Amino acid sequence: MRGVNDDELLRFVELTRDRPVHVRFIEFMPFAGNKWGRDRVYTYSEMLGRIGSTHAIEKLNDDPHSTAKSYRVKGWLGTFAGSVR
Repeated sequence: MRGVNDDELLRFVELTRDRPVHVRFIEFMPFAGNKWGRDRVYTYSEMLGRIGSTHAIEKLNDDPHSTAKSYRVKGWLGTFAGSVR
């Protein structure tokens, strides 16, 4: 969420450097009672831009019906994905 935990994004990606883990980022979604607002959403494309400004990322092959798009930092063991709507 923008202004809440978006500063943790790169630290989560760092987990994939030496570990074969998959980190999945999920956008803040509108549900009754969670005080959702468009201004609080840190979008998939913003996430990619922030990660790409620090690391060389490469797109991985996804199933055509996947709800997330997967990437990796070049040369790192793990992967990460962002949810897309």
